[in-house]
Amino acid sequence: MMNIAALHTSQFMKVLASVLLCLGSVFAGKMDASIQEALYLFEMKGDYANATSLLERISKEGDQSDKEQAFFYLGKIQELSNNRQSANFYYNQSLVNTHKTNMAYWLAEREAITSNQSERLLQKPLMLPSPIRKVFGQSPTYLQLKNGSIKRIGAEGLENISTDIKANAEIYQITSQGIWHRADAEDSLRFTSFHSGKQSRNYDIFDITGFFEQDNRVIVQGSQSLSLINQNGAKITIPEKYNSCSIEGYHGPTKSYALNCPDNSLHLISAEAGVETKTISQFDAISKVLVEKKLIYLVSGNNFYCYAPKGSNTPLWKISVGTVEDIITFENSIAILESSGRLSLLDKRNGFVKASVLTETAIMSPLAQGTLGLFSSEGTIVAVDTLLRPIWFYNFLKSVETKPIHTEDAIYLNFGDTRLQSISPRYYGKKALLSTQIAKKASLLMENEQWDSLEVTLDTLFKVEPGNAEGWFLRAVYLEHKDASEKSIQQAWAEAVRLSTSNPRTAHVILERYSKAIGAKFVSQLPISPKTVYPQFFGGKKNLYTIDPAAGQIFNINPENGEIRWAKNIGKLDFNPVIGHDENTIAIATKYNMSLFELNKTSTATNIQLPGKAFDIKVFDDAIYVSTWNGFLLKVNRSENKQAWSRKVFSGTFLMTKENGKIYLCSQEGNLQMVDEISGLTDEGFSKKITGNITHMDQGDSTLVFATSANKLLIYNTKHPEAAPLQVLMDSPISSMQIVNNHGEKNILVNLANQSMLLYSESGAPIWKFNGKGSVFSKPFAKGNEIWLDQGSEIISVAMKDGKITKRYSTPGGSGTPFITNNTLFSASPKRILYGFPL
Repeated sequence: MMNIAALHTSQFMKVLASVLLCLGSVFAGKMDASIQEALYLFEMKGDYANATSLLERISKEGDQSDKEQAFFYLGKIQELSNNRQSANFYYNQSLVNTHKTNMAYWLAEREAITSNQSERLLQKPLMLPSPIRKVFGQSPTYLQLKNGSIKRIGAEGLENISTDIKANAEIYQITSQGIWHRADAEDSLRFTSFHSGKQSRNYDIFDITGFFEQDNRVIVQGSQSLSLINQNGAKITIPEKYNSCSIEGYHGPTKSYALNCPDNSLHLISAEAGVETKTISQFDAISKVLVEKKLIYLVSGNNFYCYAPKGSNTPLWKISVGTVEDIITFENSIAILESSGRLSLLDKRNGFVKASVLTETAIMSPLAQGTLGLFSSEGTIVAVDTLLRPIWFYNFLKSVETKPIHTEDAIYLNFGDTRLQSISPRYYGKKALLSTQIAKKASLLMENEQWDSLEVTLDTLFKVEPGNAEGWFLRAVYLEHKDASEKSIQQAWAEAVRLSTSNPRTAHVILERYSKAIGAKFVSQLPISPKTVYPQFFGGKKNLYTIDPAAGQIFNINPENGEIRWAKNIGKLDFNPVIGHDENTIAIATKYNMSLFELNKTSTATNIQLPGKAFDIKVFDDAIYVSTWNGFLLKVNRSENKQAWSRKVFSGTFLMTKENGKIYLCSQEGNLQMVDEISGLTDEGFSKKITGNITHMDQGDSTLVFATSANKLLIYNTKHPEAAPLQVLMDSPISSMQIVNNHGEKNILVNLANQSMLLYSESGAPIWKFNGKGSVFSKPFAKGNEIWLDQGSEIISVAMKDGKITKRYSTPGGSGTPFITNNTLFSASPKRILYGFPL
């Protein structure tokens, strides 16, 4: 033993010094002197047996810090002695006891190196007698099931909680002390203790709209009053003043509850006396609040603030943000998830952005020490480290219902069914997942064309990881080889492509093979936010553009390969921005401002104030026209990007067209006017009343075409203003309408809500009808003598001449409205996959 120790002492000291230096911390357990003695025995005396014996005693008798150190040194001694199995056991035990993130990373690496096994992420599930209705607390966690029973998740699994509470009772909180509940809408609030000999308490509080409990202190929001219940069970009632406020949490340093109220203020109410101790007021409504140990973070308008309420009312710092979905504390940072999918980690001290990534996150929650779990609505889990770098990926094919439930030995995921799926609580991606190993085996089987074995292996893979993207890719290839039905092949490809978007490690290979399978020029991922479900495209020649309203960006895409050339920030947009564009310019209006961006220049945007909120924008070669909700028409000259004139033409919204120097305006009530494009003055000699509520308007030379809410197409000839418009009745609401050139003649292309597409002559005569299906917006792209239309799992070309399908392009993952430029057909799926098909 002494010889072994002597051989490894020098190496051990170097490794140990390196580890301690990386950790940057000093161990301070209650048995630290004993640990130092054990190290002395091993390093200086070479007394392996006594050093090991002493460390083993410390691992049993010490506090958590002592155990962490003892197991760590035992593991290192065993590893240096080449006892890998014993070293692995001790590293695992040290990992269980550590609360130091860097130590956890290092221990996970050593545990992986000393192990010959892959990681089984899925642990034994916890079966439930009924689905979950509510979840309360963490360590311990209590469940109220839909059958009325109450369970506790303990170290031994699911424990039954005996209670006389009615099955349909409204439960507000369950703690280790008891249950806060109300039997039905007519009853008052009640606390039922778990401890024998302690009587239940009843409080005359009705119509409860908010409830918060911490450390046996309770605050209850009712429709008419606010009630405080202290640790002794005494109640203080504060009438009326804080009606409609929401309870955000308890702030320890000020011993106050934080209330978010409709007056755009956060009110701090003393938990002892019920009096207001401080008010934090904002200009805009407060949308999100996080009450931390010493600080309070809140979102108001476009800003994120940090306050220390025990001191000044002035924020410690603030930063600009988009629409915020969630805020949580993660390690020494604040994690902010925006609606765009942007996830950022902020330094608590100054708001500095440590890291920021675009994600598909619907729920975020810490997992193992130093890891943050990002859960998508598609069932993907991405675990990231403290710099948001991906550590591991996994997909269940269905999304979690609530944030994960943590216990000492497991992390439970709730999928809304009658079981809680347990996953490993300390997985750091240092060793391969079992599903990854099986996927590698399946890939080798495919390369060697062992198709029968591949089918069996894939079945095993999907039992281990239902949403394994590589597995679905291999299944699609397998089905193609077996000449399976086109439907089953498309379904497999759709899953493979959909699942690949959240895992960049497999996305490139899958998308490259997928593009070949469907005959595409390329298939690539668009780096846009999950909120932008169906991106729209515009541009021309050598430039393809798309807008990500949720993230506030414009992207320039190389139409040859789908790669992003550049992204330009356009600022935070509201939920319904009004957009107009041509090949080189885009106009975006939000509220009372319109921003003009020259896409082929690096200059900043030109901002123009509008006389009302924008309703429609039309971009022409010489000018941009804007109509507003309050009836204004505004012209902006393209040469200078300056307002030429603004005129009040109607009292409300209207539609507009421009042809041969004339601007035709039609209110939604059917009042038709003509405006001079130079002066903006109304032609008093032209006035027409169109019967019906107008929903669409288009123009081709002297033909004006209108659609009404009564499913009518109205065709009006401006050369014969005295004649009544021709009327064509449709069998479904008109969803889009445009004038097209059909072999030299002007025709009217109409798409209906029932997915029908019809072509009419200028005289209103029907030419053909096409029955479509699965189109997203029912708005085709007409070019030359063809009409391109998305049809769910494919994009088709319909001949302008006879309405017959001439071409088909398969898009198993779904597609949006097509766009054509540079002899390439573009479309994007709901999962932000960009298709490029050569024409």
